[in-house]
Amino acid sequence: CSGKNRRAVLAGVGVTLCFTLTGNNMIVSFMDVLLAGAGANALWGSLGYATAQVVAALVMAGGVAERFGRRDLMRLSAALSSACLIGLGLCARASASAAAGGAFIAIGMAFICAVTLGLSTLCWVYCAEVMPMAVRGKAMGLANLCFWVVTFCTVDSFPSLAVSIGEPNVFFRYAALGAVA
Repeated sequence: CSGKNRRAVLAGVGVTLCFTLTGNNMIVSFMDVLLAGAGANALWGSLGYATAQVVAALVMAGGVAERFGRRDLMRLSAALSSACLIGLGLCARASASAAAGGAFIAIGMAFICAVTLGLSTLCWVYCAEVMPMAVRGKAMGLANLCFWVVTFCTVDSFPSLAVSIGEPNVFFRYAALGAVA
């Protein structure tokens, strides 16, 4: 892509990668394993997580982005999701108990709300808006490709990372990536 379009394409692809690097898709993929490891009821945890995501999406559909601004919401979303990932890491570090399991469910619900209230719902809108019309189709294709390659890598690497550095440290690393985002 030409020099005049390069910055916009990098911004769009970068925003989608910020969302991917929160570890959201890894958490969704390994939800049952993570909940069981924290001593939480997998059924209630999964239902709570899904419900929180739907509620947050409905809030976004109510015009929150227009009221508060896309960039500010994406920044807030990245910061809050990072804080929640630290909480999930601390829960994963605690022994599996009913208290840790309940905290893991609550923080997981807060995490998905934080991600849905910004990064997951707005990254694609922002990406499409910043892409110049002349390269929008190819640039959105590039953003999608990068998103799914990084998603595959985060999901595929979780089991080996959890064994090698420990599950809590995986959450802490995603928290750091979210903070950088």
